[in-house]
Amino acid sequence: MAIDKDKIFGFLKKNGIGIGALAVSLVAIAVPFLYADGLAKQLKADLDSRASEGASLDTLLKATRTLPALNPEAKDPEPLKAFPSDAIIKSATAAVEQFRKNVNDLLDAVIKFNKQPPLVAAALPGPLLAAEGAPAPKNNTSNQAALFEFRDAYRDSFLNVLVHEKLNAGFAPSPQEIADELAAVKAKILAERTVRANGQITNQPEVDALLTKEDLTRPMIVRQRIAEKSSIYVSPVTFRVESIIEKQDAPSYPEAWYAQVGYWLQNEIVDAIAEMNKGSKSVYTSPVKHLVKIDFSPQFVLNPLAKGVTGEDPSAAITVDKRLSYTGHGSNGFYDVLHFKMQARVTADKVPDFLRQLSNNRLITVLSVDLSSVDSVAAAREGYVYGPSPVVEVRLQAEALFFRRWTKPLMPQVIREGFHVVAPSPRPGQ
Repeated sequence: MAIDKDKIFGFLKKNGIGIGALAVSLVAIAVPFLYADGLAKQLKADLDSRASEGASLDTLLKATRTLPALNPEAKDPEPLKAFPSDAIIKSATAAVEQFRKNVNDLLDAVIKFNKQPPLVAAALPGPLLAAEGAPAPKNNTSNQAALFEFRDAYRDSFLNVLVHEKLNAGFAPSPQEIADELAAVKAKILAERTVRANGQITNQPEVDALLTKEDLTRPMIVRQRIAEKSSIYVSPVTFRVESIIEKQDAPSYPEAWYAQVGYWLQNEIVDAIAEMNKGSKSVYTSPVKHLVKIDFSPQFVLNPLAKGVTGEDPSAAITVDKRLSYTGHGSNGFYDVLHFKMQARVTADKVPDFLRQLSNNRLITVLSVDLSSVDSVAAAREGYVYGPSPVVEVRLQAEALFFRRWTKPLMPQVIREGFHVVAPSPRPGQ
């Protein structure tokens, strides 16, 4: 059958709109079937997201809000009773800033009395490895002359500064010193008190009595003389003195550092004792009568729970480890910790004052104390004359803190790395 093209085109011209509408309807019916599954998943995801946001907003609206905690002793923060206005927000912000300033001022004051000068300023820290892109640190050169000077200053400071100047300390006389004085006194008696006639001593019994008296009394006279002119006793083993004092050559930078840290610690202890004995001119009137021994390792106490470089932010959380001591203090980015032991003989009723004085304006915490009575008669035979007051021996363990804000600039490179102040730096050839 032949197709009449003219009739077909005529039909389309007359019914084109209707055919187009039919096509659109068919497409509209087909699209949901083609895309309904993906659209439903998208709508569900949007709905879940909005539900989560709604729950978060609901939590924020119902959350209990508190005022900034400005009192470190307060157990519970004060609740916020109404939504803060701009004025309240400004007031709170100002209070927080003032609190921060007060804390920083307090920290500055604490560091001021914690800080001690080095024995020789140019001796430490020695050569340092600058951080990448940073300028070379000060004192960044090897200075052998300064290290020799440090060795000599370290040697002299114990005897001249700590023992004589600050403590006015005396040493118990040795048997040889007593024997030498006794021999000199006896020789003087024989020369001045012996009476001779016709070549014979006519007052031998009198001379013998004088000599016997000296044998009995001279040792105590020598001991009492030292007690009367000294404020406290020390001995050659009282202080921990590093071996650099015996070296003919210059100490290394780590050796100078450890010696310096030990001197700082012992200087703090000596200052506390000197303050305790202030005004006393003899052992008899001094509360602290005998500094027997100070013992410690000059290496800081590392916290095994702290990993990697500790950083220098004082606001960062400080990890404590009760295995170290009851305080849990270990070296961190804020301060370093040194443990030490001490033995001292103190008037019995002054022990509480002595323990308090150690911590007065010093970052020293006594960790444990053991007391025992002292036999003053036996002590006198050993050369230590304490006087009539009851005396006890105090054996304690304690810790001292050193803030890094002032110690870090003096730390040699190897010390900085060893105590996690900085990360280890590659050496040449590594």
